Amino acid sequence: STRRPAREDHDGRDSQEPGRDGGRRELSQSQHDGEEEPELELLLRDERLPCAEHLDPDGTMLPTSDWIHINGTLPIGSLNQLLTSLEQILMEEEQKGIIDLDAEWNPVQDATVPLMSFDQLVAQEDPPRPLIEAAHVVISPFGRPNGWHVKLANRSLAYAILSRGQQQNIRIGWKLVQVSEYHYSKERQQKEDPAWADNGLIVDDSMVRIENCPPEMNFNYVRYLFSRFELAHEGTTILTWKGKTDDGKVAPLMYIVRMESPSWARAAVRELQSTVVNRKIIKLVQFPQQIRYEEF
Repeated sequence: STRRPAREDHDGRDSQEPGRDGGRRELSQSQHDGEEEPELELLLRDERLPCAEHLDPDGTMLPTSDWIHINGTLPIGSLNQLLTSLEQILMEEEQKGIIDLDAEWNPVQDATVPLMSFDQLVAQEDPPRPLIEAAHVVISPFGRPNGWHVKLANRSLAYAILSRGQQQNIRIGWKLVQVSEYHYSKERQQKEDPAWADNGLIVDDSMVRIENCPPEMNFNYVRYLFSRFELAHEGTTILTWKGKTDDGKVAPLMYIVRMESPSWARAAVRELQSTVVNRKIIKLVQFPQQIRYEEF
């Protein structure tokens, strides 16, 4: 291993080593906001390897997954709101420079670190590859959406969003959220998802949940309410939500109704919203549309 010497620009100043901001990054810092900071040094190898192996030789700092977990979204948030917010963040990060963690790089011979280009990324495949490949809604034990598991096109994009979350607030719509790395597997998804683990459901936007139900409300009354709408032709169409929190509290009575299509679900929500049942106003909410990962 060799340590790369600092180069001098034409004005005599030491140049910066490759990094995220504009493709260049200082490998050592002595002062920041008037305070002393420990010197940061990287041992740069004269070897062409994936960029991540130079920046994180031990594999402990950079993400290894192209999935992220977004926690704290609105219970009535939509897929479109999620995609719009994430794409805006990625576009802003591309302007600053997103390090291509998987691109080949020799820090001794190459002047700058390799950066990603969205135009090149989407042009690699036909049809063009999307920046966000999957988005699964995360359901709370009480049956309400409270986050997303999102698969990006690669881990470089995941790293850009995770870094953004460490530097400043991230919002989905107007709501502040937290982001973290997520290692997806079909088994883990099914085990952690109360919709599947406790209720045997793969939630989608053809389903409607009914909240604030009075104790007297039963299956027959729910079927009567939805008699003017097309229920799913196969499988169970009406079921109660089974769930509880970590402290043992049982979820309040809530029904899930499976409609034949998302359009029928929207119609039911529109026409049955705020129906009074035994002096209680019930609330109907359609589950959000999702982008399902093909392996799930």
